[in-house]
Amino acid sequence: MVDLERLEVERIERNKYRFYRVLASEDKQAGRSIVDAHLFAPGELLELAAYVEQNRAQLEQEAQEDEARDARAWSEDMKDLEQIKREWREYGEG
Repeated sequence: MVDLERLEVERIERNKYRFYRVLASEDKQAGRSIVDAHLFAPGELLELAAYVEQNRAQLEQEAQEDEARDARAWSEDMKDLEQIKREWREYGEG
């Protein structure tokens, strides 16, 4: 899970339509290290906020599971990389 430093909601109006752009970033300075960005209609933004509030515990658990799965995947990748390095060293020495 990424630790977010900044969550920005920007209201956009085009041709009498209103939208909200939600930006999540890892840096406190605007526009740097953007992790994700989505465009929502006003009703969708309210629905999202309600969903997050109602399902906060489940969402946090899913995020922790995703983080653990990612950590295991990185660990396996590092093991594979070490194996490849060993094989190349042995190949070069042989």
